[in-house]
Amino acid sequence: HPDALCEPSNLRAIYPPPFDEELDFLCLDENAVNGLSSPQLEACFLAAARFRTRLPGSGYRAGFFLGDGTGSGKGRVLAALALHLWNLGQRRHIWVSVSADLMQDAIRDLGDVGFFF
Repeated sequence: HPDALCEPSNLRAIYPPPFDEELDFLCLDENAVNGLSSPQLEACFLAAARFRTRLPGSGYRAGFFLGDGTGSGKGRVLAALALHLWNLGQRRHIWVSVSADLMQDAIRDLGDVGFFF
């Protein structure tokens, strides 16, 4: 990753669930994967795995909260996740930004991972 990243000690003490080699994958081409840093790729992988989970009782699809700090590449992670889901046939996505500047950043991030529309 181009910037220094810090992980709080309380997060460092939590381990993600084990991965299932048959179910846990990203449907991204090599160019998209190479456009992500290791922390970004890990966040994308964890979110994709979480989206496959259904919540007990309601059956609703589980979500994923990406609370990384400024400059960590959240937009690129979101773009890669949208591309992953698109490649799996899930065609409806909504990206909400508060300003035109952030919209331009979103368009840039989508292009950087190869998601052209």
